[in-house]
Amino acid sequence: MKSNFKIKISRVILSIIILSGLVSCEQEIVSEIPKSNKLICLNGIFSPDSILKLNLTQTTGINEKDSLIYIKNADVEVLENNNFFCSLQYITNGNYETGEIKPKQGNSYKVIVSIDGQVKVFSTVFIEKRPEITSIDTIKEIFIDIQEKYWLFKLGLKDSENYSNYYFVNVYVVENKYNNKALNDTVEVPILLSNQFDDTGGALKGGILNDNQFDGKTIGVEFAISDTYLKGKNEVIICISAVSEDYYKHILSYCRYEVNKKNWGDFSGSVSVFSNIDGGTGILGSQSTSEKIIVLTTK
Repeated sequence: MKSNFKIKISRVILSIIILSGLVSCEQEIVSEIPKSNKLICLNGIFSPDSILKLNLTQTTGINEKDSLIYIKNADVEVLENNNFFCSLQYITNGNYETGEIKPKQGNSYKVIVSIDGQVKVFSTVFIEKRPEITSIDTIKEIFIDIQEKYWLFKLGLKDSENYSNYYFVNVYVVENKYNNKALNDTVEVPILLSNQFDDTGGALKGGILNDNQFDGKTIGVEFAISDTYLKGKNEVIICISAVSEDYYKHILSYCRYEVNKKNWGDFSGSVSVFSNIDGGTGILGSQSTSEKIIVLTTK
């Protein structure tokens, strides 16, 4: 089940960064740009639980048929702590991967993308250490509104002292599916993170937070899950990831874009999505995840 679960997390991460990468490209292009100035979009989240992989696309002019073009002919080099580490190979749909090589916690990685012998874009990311979960408690059942019951959880988190930390909280339930669907499939469910911490404005199923208010302390991060998602389920997988600062900024800016778009629609104006790609756009981030599985008794 763990391997299946990690695959699910990777898919969720990839969908977030690709969607937010598309948003950042859309925000930048306000008129057709010369062919030589088209932007390269690099999107990748490195994790010690997964092989190295990223996605490369190129923007097009607003009058062209496709909004993005997959880049198939790039040379992608990865440095670990400024020493050559590996090269990524093209797979399909703009995706580049290694065979079995994974990044390590506590190391820095630089990605250099060259096309026809010329460096086009590059970026650097540090792989954070997995956060320490001290406890998981199911506090009580509560009613946030009259019609819907919620389960309230508290996640014990030990924060590293004198270091800026950024976290991403996700919750999954195990679905028993039949009719040609995989058994024990893992599905992410939305959570309501305490307003003391939540920075997403409800734009994501999970929640993000930083340690500005609790640096070096052990705290309880409270969140609620609707009984609708837990009814009939007995296994709940609670995850907290330490994410790189740039990835945190990227997620936060993407959430602001979504909230702004929801509130104002076509009148929302331009909201920039954070990018750390030199020479292009997109995000190179890191995510190191700790997980706990708890068993619930629901009616």
